[in-house]
Amino acid sequence: MEAELQRGDAIALVWNIHDVQTRADLTDAQARTVLANVERDHDPEIGLNWTRVDEAIRACGFELF
Repeated sequence: MEAELQRGDAIALVWNIHDVQTRADLTDAQARTVLANVERDHDPEIGLNWTRVDEAIRACGFELF
């Protein structure tokens, strides 16, 4: 994958726990749970956006700021 990225044959968009933590007061472990939820339920027709992250936070039983 790294070689593909370097050649420009692929792209990768990275969301991390700190992104999730800007939306809710979560521990690192809780934010990882949210990211796992986002990855598991990812719909390429919709993509990943703040609305999807917020939905995942709520689906995991956490509250937004």
